[in-house]
Amino acid sequence: MTRGFTLVELLAVLAILGVGAGVAALALPSLQPVPGSEVFRALHAARAAAVRSGRAVVWRQGTVAVRFLPDGSSSGGRIAVDSLVIWVDPLTGSARAAR
Repeated sequence: MTRGFTLVELLAVLAILGVGAGVAALALPSLQPVPGSEVFRALHAARAAAVRSGRAVVWRQGTVAVRFLPDGSSSGGRIAVDSLVIWVDPLTGSARAAR
């Protein structure tokens, strides 16, 4: 009996590797951070700090400032990040994106 692989076995392995590489290539764009995600995190952290500490917290980026109050509300505002616009709700202090 000889050692080695047949051509069919080699082609099967290459086909499986090709499918795996194709799936991995399709998943790559989803690994990039969403534009504005760091701003969302900063806004959420500022609101949480205001609620936790019982004091108003002001978040600033450039000329935009949003004030979060201890009850979770905010001064509201519109923040432009790249092609994304983030709105901060004055009643709830939550941020949402609009393109």
